[in-house]
Order: sequence, then C-alpha cells, then structure tokens
Amino acid sequence: MIFQQLFHQPTDKKCANCNNILYKNTIFPNTPELLILHIPYANIKIDTSFKFFYNKRYELRGVVYYNNNHYTSHIILEDKSVWYHDGIQTGKNMILEKSNSFYKSKNWNKYNNKNAILFIYIYI
Repeated sequence: MIFQQLFHQPTDKKCANCNNILYKNTIFPNTPELLILHIPYANIKIDTSFKFFYNKRYELRGVVYYNNNHYTSHIILEDKSVWYHDGIQTGKNMILEKSNSFYKSKNWNKYNNKNAILFIYIYI
C-alpha cells in the first residue's frame, strides 16, 4: 500500500553484516486522529479506507483538487455522502453528488480536469 511506503523509506546505507539496504521507519507514539497526505499528480489507486498503525482503521473524508491556480474539494460524511465544493462555482454552499455509490466507484485522483493533491483521512 502506498501509505505504508511513505513511512518505510529506504536509505542510502547498508547493513554491515548482510549488505542489505537499511530502511528508515517513521513511528508515531500515539495514533494520529487525522492524516493529511500530499500526493500530487500520482496515478495510484486511492483507497477509501485502510488499516495502519497496528491495524487502526482510517477512512477517506476529503480530497482537495488543483488546476490553473484554483482549488476545489470533495467532503465525505460518515454516511458516505459526497459533497462537492468550489468557491467560485458554489460560493459558500456545497453540492451533493448523485448518490452514495459515488463514494465507492469514484476515481479520486481527478475531478473536473483537476488533479487531486491532498487526501484527508480520519481515524475511526
């Protein structure tokens, strides 16, 4: 999974005994309530949920998109309803996407010709 790779990075050092590459692991003393991942222009599958940090479950709750100096977003509620926000187009309002099936079927990497740049997950 891409998220686990972010916290398990190879170094340029090798083990003195076996000559294998050494890795740097990022460890958190407490499970973070919120993960905001900046993965710009990556053509990878984005999971709507995953287990991490000793099998703690995280769910996708927001995506921020960017193109031509303009940001838009999707906000995902607990009931999996997906709301779209574009400050220019919708002002202070959000628009409900067609159905809750949008949540599972969505390719989260792009929307309206904008690339996803931030993924917001919460610990549940």
